[in-house]
Amino acid sequence: MTINDENVLEHKRVRAVYDAIQNSHPLTPTIRELMDATGITSSSMVRYYLQKLDKAELIERVPNVARGIILLTNKNAAPQ
Repeated sequence: MTINDENVLEHKRVRAVYDAIQNSHPLTPTIRELMDATGITSSSMVRYYLQKLDKAELIERVPNVARGIILLTNKNAAPQ
């Protein structure tokens, strides 16, 4: 797998996490629920993708709160 292929795969996974958050109602999903929704098998990878979404200002994480993910709508475009 080339570096470009890895970047595409990572981008698809970040997008899958974002979509799973966006499609969850009325509560934001847990790490485990995000794993189930995206097919990602590692909770640390889901956390990594959440950090990327947080840095991109697409979500906000509330520390020490279960389901503490806030989707920042219209702040930036969703990951492409």
